[in-house]
Amino acid sequence: MPGKVNLDKAKEFAAQLEKGDRNYWTPSEGKNSIRLMPPRSGVDEIKFNVGYHYNVGPDDMTFPCPRLSDNRPECFLCIRGEELKASDDEDDQAESRELRPTKKYLLAIVDLHHPEEGVQVWPAGKKVMREIMYYFGDSDWGDISNLDDGTNLTILRSGTGLNTEYQVKAEKKESRFPSDKVADSNPDLAEIADDDDLLPDLSAFLDFPTNGEMEAAYEGTGGTPRRRTERRGEEEEEEETETEERKPRRRSGRSERSSPRFKDEGEGEGEGEGEGEGEGEGAAEGEGEGEETPEPKKARRRSAGRASGRRERSASTREAPRRESTRRLGRSLRE
Repeated sequence: MPGKVNLDKAKEFAAQLEKGDRNYWTPSEGKNSIRLMPPRSGVDEIKFNVGYHYNVGPDDMTFPCPRLSDNRPECFLCIRGEELKASDDEDDQAESRELRPTKKYLLAIVDLHHPEEGVQVWPAGKKVMREIMYYFGDSDWGDISNLDDGTNLTILRSGTGLNTEYQVKAEKKESRFPSDKVADSNPDLAEIADDDDLLPDLSAFLDFPTNGEMEAAYEGTGGTPRRRTERRGEEEEEEETETEERKPRRRSGRSERSSPRFKDEGEGEGEGEGEGEGEGEGAAEGEGEGEETPEPKKARRRSAGRASGRRERSASTREAPRRESTRRLGRSLRE
């Protein structure tokens, strides 16, 4: 006799598919309680520096920056931004600022309100990271990620968009992780002390795009359109005041300067070497999530014209999984 489908397991698996392969965490509105996880053996930092390029091309794609994330020295979007910055054209200058990567910090955490989710990864912004690191630098607190005598953190999130605010507060008492309550909800967490393979390898957490994939998204010849709502994640929007005000962007009204071409995706030689655009003049410190600004009409027409004829030609089924992963990443970072 045929078996019967366990509908509870089916629903659980469907939820996992919807969430995707990457277990990202985003603070919910109001009070969040988390525990920072210690680094894996052989690693002496709790965070991993990464960078993200937002709103790339007419489809507003999101890509991790290989250069700012120390994955490889050559990044199409960074190089393109440098070319535009060297232009005397005001629109090129504005677009170069839009291409600058935003610095984030990957942290391994456990949401104490939802321990069943296991260890998750939080792409935290500069301001939040500064508040977290305050406790590590204070001798009264020390290593708050220690499993034996560390400290839980409360993350308070209020507002939306440009009015989003975050506060980080450490609990007043030390505590062992996991607590009995957390261990009952997720027994695997009790094994972390003896098996750090349960902790994510933050340095290998991201799937980096090739330069060809980034160029295709930038030119509008690759990727699946998604609804354009917010520019970036809501985190660190107040940091925008630390950099110059961003001007209306011209993502697809390209300058006459040709896009960079790459002989080999794995070479990492030549003009892409050296420090990223984000390492100087506050470029990578652009955690500010500025509000959506209208594109100039001339650029918008060029953008629409360039994208309209190419999207159909670029509908390749073999790239669908990466495009879906890119959209999930963008949604996670914007929430």
